[in-house]
Amino acid sequence: MTIRIRRRVSPWTLFLGVAAVSCAVLIFMALNKPLPTYLVAKRDLVAGELIVSEDVESVALDLGPLADRYASALSEGKAVRSAIGAGELIPLSRLGSQFLDNQTAVRLIPSTQPSASVIQGSFVSVWQVVEVAGGFEPQQLVDRAEVAAVKYGEGLFAEEIPEVELLLGKEQAMLVITALAADFEVFVLPTK
Repeated sequence: MTIRIRRRVSPWTLFLGVAAVSCAVLIFMALNKPLPTYLVAKRDLVAGELIVSEDVESVALDLGPLADRYASALSEGKAVRSAIGAGELIPLSRLGSQFLDNQTAVRLIPSTQPSASVIQGSFVSVWQVVEVAGGFEPQQLVDRAEVAAVKYGEGLFAEEIPEVELLLGKEQAMLVITALAADFEVFVLPTK
């Protein structure tokens, strides 16, 4: 008579086997879960401009807790409230109506070449120089305005000084337009 001794599987071995299989399944499911998509600007978007589908592309990203701050779908009739550079995610806080209340855009050619730091999305102050008894006097027209766009001319004989488009309040716009109409020297200076 032979006695067979059957070896039992220990509970720890069984537990470790089940845990390993469960971890493998969870990792497989996590890696195959599709990432949410968010909108990214294909080109520089100017403040006040309506966004159309050709201006954006969808990119799959995991933004974690920041996900609710960025656009994942394009809404009809939405415009950019402030400049968004090409390749940037589109924040929901920068989308809205074409202009904020009491806001407009003014394009001007400054009297001198603006600083290299004057780019789309930066902030500038606007100054004029007027003639007074005994010389010239600088006067600040606009304390702080966002640059919506900087446009250089095209072609061989294009101007070296670019047109600078600014987002201004209506009162500020009136001051700048008055200075331009009076043919004063107008300067655009970078500010914070």
